[in-house]
Amino acid sequence: MYNYNIGEIINALSIEFVAIYLRKSRDDKSEEDVLANHRLELVELAKKYNLKYVIYEEIGTSDSIEFRPELKKLLREVKNGVYDAVLVIHPDRLGRGDWADVGEIRKAFKASNTVVITPQKVLDYNDENQELANDMDALMAKHEYRLIKGRLKAGKIRGAKRGRWTNGVPPFPYFYDRNTKSLVVDEAKLPIYRMMVEEYLNGTSLKDIAVKVNKMGVKTHIGKYWSEVKVERVIFSEIHLGRIIYGKTSGSGHKNKPTKPLEIKDRDEWIIVENCHTAIKTLEEHSRMLAIKNAKQKVPKRARNGVYALSGLIKCSKCGYSMRMNNKKTVTKGLKCYVVKCQKTDPFGNQCGHHGIDADILLEAIENELLLYLNEIKSFENPQPSNQYKLDDLLAEKRKELKNAEDGLNRIYNLYVMGKINEEVMNNMSKEQEAMVIKIKNELREIEENFKEVKGISKEERKERIEAALRGLSDNTIETKELNRLLRLIIKEISYKKVQDEVTVEISFY
Repeated sequence: MYNYNIGEIINALSIEFVAIYLRKSRDDKSEEDVLANHRLELVELAKKYNLKYVIYEEIGTSDSIEFRPELKKLLREVKNGVYDAVLVIHPDRLGRGDWADVGEIRKAFKASNTVVITPQKVLDYNDENQELANDMDALMAKHEYRLIKGRLKAGKIRGAKRGRWTNGVPPFPYFYDRNTKSLVVDEAKLPIYRMMVEEYLNGTSLKDIAVKVNKMGVKTHIGKYWSEVKVERVIFSEIHLGRIIYGKTSGSGHKNKPTKPLEIKDRDEWIIVENCHTAIKTLEEHSRMLAIKNAKQKVPKRARNGVYALSGLIKCSKCGYSMRMNNKKTVTKGLKCYVVKCQKTDPFGNQCGHHGIDADILLEAIENELLLYLNEIKSFENPQPSNQYKLDDLLAEKRKELKNAEDGLNRIYNLYVMGKINEEVMNNMSKEQEAMVIKIKNELREIEENFKEVKGISKEERKERIEAALRGLSDNTIETKELNRLLRLIIKEISYKKVQDEVTVEISFY
């Protein structure tokens, strides 16, 4: 390290052509433009000593060389001896990550005998007398970086507890108000969000909602087209209930970046603050969407897409398994739709084998039952179907799901005890199973905390849905996907029993 006059060193080493490297962290929120100030200072230094220069500039949060393209480019050229020196505002701008990165940076400078110049000193990595001082500088830079990360995290937690937004890009249709440090609704985008929620509540699939919004020319906050996943994240987010949630996960789960793996924390560890900004959906809407989502998760994906008129509605009366449908070409009737024989097998490989049936028989029974149900609604002031879908059903299903997941942990341990798997396999399997348990627990707590009951639809709305389904059943031109949507708005599930030629159909309505 040369602590005397920098100009003398530049002349002594015949330095003429240099690279200026500038880097600013995305987490730097200072009022001044840090990058512009550093650029001005280093450019003035180069001009002061008549040095020709090339500028390398980047903004990022990663200290790994792998995710800093400008630094990677600079190091390649340093190795090739392109520059006599590299100007930086401080040595830690080059790197304060792990020792492997520090070693790679020093190796590049040593190989080409290139020095590092800062406004205060000149560093020569080939000078053994500087080695201890350089190591101490790197160690202190790494320590300082960890302190800064700790302070940033603590600041985000304090901000979240005060109801301030600290989670990055706000979800659609909010934007960040720098003055209040909170979220504000973009009134121009609000109708789009409300349309998404209402379409989902009316039975429209996430895929169809995404297509509809894309056709309207509306893109996500980051200018991308909508997809099923993006729509789901937005309409199910608790942020839209007026809440701020911090600390749901730890780690990043990045495939290449050397960080802790992504882990979902238990909901008890989350920081949840209510009434932080304007809510744009109600708790009732959120609860109804959870119920719809939970019901769909049990239905095969092909059935969720509404390929057939009765997709996702038919349950086996023997085992409760969702039954599949298929089109079959017949000589006399042409293309016909049938419910396929139940394919569910027990743990010993025995197939349920409940008989299949012509779908037209079920559709005729549905039409008759809908007419009876409609007459019942017209006859009575406040009909209450005995099978109305309550939140209790949803809670019971979710608790059963949790018990199965927890039992899975015990089964993994038993396999290890019996010597069927080794310790490494047990640990890997347990980690995946524990993550599933936490996920289900969080879903269960969300339901328990927010809602007492998924409210049934009103008398008028039920009447309208039945009439719409009856019109669909009598319309020979209606698409099967649309008929499926209409039926699923009013029917929870259908089962049947077939004894020789006698068929009994049971329909469970919402």
